[in-house]
Amino acid sequence: PPVAEDPLRALLDCAGKGGIYAVTTYDEAADKGVPLARVRTFYQRVKAVAPDMPVIMINAPVILDKPQYATRAQRRAYLESVVEYAAYGDIVGFDVYPVPRLLAKIAPPDGSDTLLPPVETVATYLDWIARRLPDKSGAIVLQGFGIRDMYAPAYRDRNFAPALIEQARPPDMQELAGMLAAVRNHGVDLVVWWGQAMLETADQAPWPDIVRQSGL
Repeated sequence: PPVAEDPLRALLDCAGKGGIYAVTTYDEAADKGVPLARVRTFYQRVKAVAPDMPVIMINAPVILDKPQYATRAQRRAYLESVVEYAAYGDIVGFDVYPVPRLLAKIAPPDGSDTLLPPVETVATYLDWIARRLPDKSGAIVLQGFGIRDMYAPAYRDRNFAPALIEQARPPDMQELAGMLAAVRNHGVDLVVWWGQAMLETADQAPWPDIVRQSGL
C-alpha cells in the first residue's frame, strides 16, 4: 500500500510512542535464501514509514548436518553473506541453541567443523558479531527449550529411544549462567529466549532457571 496507509504506521498510531521496540525482518534470511533485494526493500519500507524504527535481523548459526555447510568454503561463504545482508538491519545477531552439542551440531563461525561446549559456542558467535559487525547493535537468541520439547510427548515416546530423549535435554543452570555471562561480557543490546511456548507448564525446565538467572 502507499506509505501513508502502511500497516506499520497504523500499529505505531495504535501503540503510541515507544509502544513498539523494533520490527523484525525475514527470519534467517541468508540461510533460507531470501533474495537480498527483498531484504533491502523491506528495510527501506520500514525506514520510509518510521525512520527511527530499528530493524532486527536474526541469522541462523552454522549447523553441520545441513548439506549447504558441508565444507569449510561453504561455511565461510555463508558467513560472508550474513555480513552482506546485515547492511539492512540495525540490530543484528544469531539464534544459537547449542544444547546438547552432539545433537545441535552448531559449529563456531570460524569456518571449522569443531563442536565446542555450549557456552563457548554462544561466545564465539558473540565474538563474531563484535568483530565483523562493529557498527551494528548486537543480538542473540538463546535456547529456552530442550530438543525433546519440540515433539508431542506421545509422538516423541513412540519414535525415539529413551536414551536419546534423555540426551535431548534443555540447558541446565550452569549452562544458562555461562551463556548470560558471555552476553554481559560482550555488551549485547538484545537478548531473546526462544522456545518456551513448547513447554507444557511454566514450571518445566529450563524456564524457572531462566527466570532466576535473568532476574526477571
